Amino acid sequence: MKKIIYKSLDFLLFGNVFVAVCAVVQALVTYSFFGLKPDSKVCGFLFFSTFAYYNFCLLINKTKASLYPQRDRNNWFFAHRNLNLTLTIIAGFATVPFFLALNYWPKVLVLFLGFLSATYNFPQHWMYSRFINLRNIKGLKLFLIAFVWVLSVVLLPVLQTSIFIPQREITLLIIKQFLLFVAVTIPFDVRDFMEDNASNLKTVPIIWGIKNAYCFSITLLLINLLLVFCFKNLTFNSNFFASVFTPLLAVFVILSSGLRKSKYYYFLYLDGILVVQYLLLVVFNILK
Repeated sequence: MKKIIYKSLDFLLFGNVFVAVCAVVQALVTYSFFGLKPDSKVCGFLFFSTFAYYNFCLLINKTKASLYPQRDRNNWFFAHRNLNLTLTIIAGFATVPFFLALNYWPKVLVLFLGFLSATYNFPQHWMYSRFINLRNIKGLKLFLIAFVWVLSVVLLPVLQTSIFIPQREITLLIIKQFLLFVAVTIPFDVRDFMEDNASNLKTVPIIWGIKNAYCFSITLLLINLLLVFCFKNLTFNSNFFASVFTPLLAVFVILSSGLRKSKYYYFLYLDGILVVQYLLLVVFNILK
């Protein structure tokens, strides 16, 4: 039984199913925060596009990933390459009808984010040696990841709805979630410190040092917490309590992180913060 559980966990985490679920759940956070009904078109698109993109990035960067065989995700992914390739193709095709069902401006946003994502992870060895993808720009990596995520899970649901939402509230939520995504991503860059340094990739931990990177992460979470009190008509409802507990939980998890953690730590606990944020909204809604 234990073996089955671990195999299932490997599939969910290393096969990028869980990160796709995180994208959907973060969209649900947006819907819950603004009191909107979840849109199945947006949720379906986010799940399949996230799943297909993360898998595709691993597939096209196989050479780079194979340089570090100690990475459990890479070992699992390429040990089941045919399965993952098949699921990636299926997810890619499944994304199309959801994209076509979106309204005009959400489609424009998706195309813009698709362009950013492509230029971020496009393999250099496919182009001339002078070609520089966005991830190689000094210090840009984690901010670009957070930028794509926050526009996908906050702005995309907002653009798709016909219900009016004050621009100030939208901007505040985008900033809050952006800070959360950056803070949660920093430990991943710390984990990849040796690989990124060997690849001459200038991430925040490499530029500022690991200790300063963690301090920066905690600072962003504290700013995230303070922004809770900037929302108009602030009330002690589920949004308030979830917005308070989420950065506090993230601080605890990040301070517990390190270079020698379980293979599930980053993909389950750190990414899991994005799921817990929505679960807190649900729980506090039930308790109110």
